[in-house]
Parts: sequence; structure tokens; C-alpha cells
Amino acid sequence: MWAGLLGWVMSILSSDMLGRVLDVVSKRADEKNTEKLRQLEALTSETTDLASLNKAKLQFPWFWVLISIFIFPLGLWWTAVLADSIFGFPFDIADLPTPDMRAWAGDMIRWLFYVGSVTAALKVVSK
Repeated sequence: MWAGLLGWVMSILSSDMLGRVLDVVSKRADEKNTEKLRQLEALTSETTDLASLNKAKLQFPWFWVLISIFIFPLGLWWTAVLADSIFGFPFDIADLPTPDMRAWAGDMIRWLFYVGSVTAALKVVSK
């Protein structure tokens, strides 16, 4: 009898305590979800703003004029490298003269492909 009574008291105490613990855990989970949702909304807003900025930039004709000013020398160099690989000139064309020029050329190539990727992505998204 005492065991049954003690079991009954323990079940009442533990169920109420368990309910309170579950309420606290549920409230914390809801707060975390709300915080993550706010972060996701901020990230989505920032991404949308950057996409609209890129879209406006890519539609501006002077942007492409400035790009061509920087990319045109690289195009000449690529043409010279291809001609060197075909005809085998005695001088070394493939190696740019300074490390700064190598870094600049790498940045321009990387940036050109980034702009092309963004342009393609914007065309897909805008459809």
C-alpha cells in the first residue's frame, strides 16, 4: 500500500515537473526558431538587394565599356599566348612580366567569370 501511494505521489510530482520542463524546452526551441527565421529573412533581403544591384549594374552600358577597357589587354595577351603555342615563338609570351600583373590578370579572369555567372543566374531568376 505504501509503495502504491508513494508511486502515485511520485507520478503526480514528476508529471507536473516534466510538463514544466517540456514547456521550457518548447519555449526555448520556439525562440531559437524565431531568431533563425529573422536571420534568414535578413539574409534573403540582403541577397535580393545585391541581386538587384548587379542587375542594374549589368544593364548600364558604361559598365560594359569599363569592363572592356580592362579585359581588352588580357584578350590581346591570350591571343599572343595562343599564337605562341601554335607557332612557337622564341620569346616567352605565356609568362607575364611581374607578379602584380599575374595577380591582376587572375583577378580580371576570375571577376569576368563571376560577372558572367551572375548574369546567367539573373537571366534564369528573372524568367
